[in-house]
Amino acid sequence: MTNYSSVVKVRTEAWFDWNGDITDADILVYLEEVHGTILSRLATKYDISLLDISNANFAGSPASFKLALIERYRAAGSMLVKEYWPEWTEDKDKWYQKIKRARQELEMIFADPPERLMWNDNTEFDTVAISWGGAVESDWMTNVDNRIDKDTKF
Repeated sequence: MTNYSSVVKVRTEAWFDWNGDITDADILVYLEEVHGTILSRLATKYDISLLDISNANFAGSPASFKLALIERYRAAGSMLVKEYWPEWTEDKDKWYQKIKRARQELEMIFADPPERLMWNDNTEFDTVAISWGGAVESDWMTNVDNRIDKDTKF
């Protein structure tokens, strides 16, 4: 599967348009990690084999735009925290807000009532019969979430 967002969009979201010290390969590492996290969470509700941009019914759908937004915010925020922590701590709230927004957008899909992932014809993506559960995240992603919760009481 291909990422929902792009290196260029994450670079722009992280204000790294002119920062040559952060390579595209560096950004891709964050993007790939976030993509896997999103998929593992979505797999508790949806058939993720359909959530692929090579799927003509998915490309350009409301769901594709929502997942690209989540991926872009989470990757940019995580990269900013990792690259600049603990320097520039006065900006940490801006970085955390990106991560928090991504997490909020993703959790809205599982809220009651849920914000469903929709095809272009306004029908919901195929769901799977798996109990609701948390995604398996890397230690780095979990630590960022825990720090956000502690620092912001979110």
